[in-house]
Amino acid sequence: MDIDVYENYTSTSVLSGVNEVELTKWSAKYFKKNFLKHLGSDKNIQILEIGCGYGRYTKTIVDLGYNNITGIDISKEQVMYAQQTLGLKNVYLADAIEFLDNGRKYDVIILMDVLEHLELSYAIILLKKIHASLLSKGRFIIHVPNGLAPLTPPYHGDVTHIRAFSVDSMSQILRMAGFKYFDHFALPPLVTGITSLIRRIIWSGILNPLLKAFLLVANGGTSGGIYTSNLLTVAYKDKQ
Repeated sequence: MDIDVYENYTSTSVLSGVNEVELTKWSAKYFKKNFLKHLGSDKNIQILEIGCGYGRYTKTIVDLGYNNITGIDISKEQVMYAQQTLGLKNVYLADAIEFLDNGRKYDVIILMDVLEHLELSYAIILLKKIHASLLSKGRFIIHVPNGLAPLTPPYHGDVTHIRAFSVDSMSQILRMAGFKYFDHFALPPLVTGITSLIRRIIWSGILNPLLKAFLLVANGGTSGGIYTSNLLTVAYKDKQ
């Protein structure tokens, strides 16, 4: 018997025991710090967020003044929350591959915390569709759990996660989908107050160098050199 694990995903995972207002506020700060620079300054570009969930990042992009952002998700509960609670009229219930078959082209396609949920064959098909759906000079922004992070808490915090990624495995799957040009970025703790500032200092000054040294000794290399809990990758349709 097949079970739709995303039927109640908002209430059982994303917002289970979490204050939505606070999470959305934090997510906006996280997005502005790490992702906004990859969107560019043109507010009229065509943006698609695949797997937008309840809409926290789509809302951030709308609030930043971007005029052409569309979000899609396969969870009816998530889409209804985005539409009814966050007031997002540009979020739709849709399968990503079927949606991309409509032939529209985008300047930016965003995949936030989605790729880790997908079977490999589906993921590669989706990435190929994304590559084909990008305009010339288009950008593809990906956010995933980092498999080289200590104990990989984002990966283990959700039973629907199938895998985490590293710089090497992310590069591999992108090449399999036809991407030739991409950059990887670390995502150290976001500073929002004194506690997170202390975390950031300890991470940057102690833990990150120790992890790099450990991998150098154990494996003879740094395995990409990124050990933060999550990994950000930006892939490009053409050479930048």
